[in-house]
Amino acid sequence: MTTGLWIALDHVVAPLSVAAWFAAGATLALRRARPALAVLVAAVLVTLVRVVTVAPAGCAGRSHVETGDPRLS
Repeated sequence: MTTGLWIALDHVVAPLSVAAWFAAGATLALRRARPALAVLVAAVLVTLVRVVTVAPAGCAGRSHVETGDPRLS
């Protein structure tokens, strides 16, 4: 995959991650422990997916900055 595709995928996953964390907090604020735990697990999983989408794009950009070689990005 190209760096652009990783970034596009991250733009899809990032709002899902934010929504999951807000849902976990709201569910816990309503004192719904079991649903809050389920949403918390979902939020952690979506966050891990986001790490997987950000890492390749970040590594490609970092190598370009370190070497100054545009062929690496």
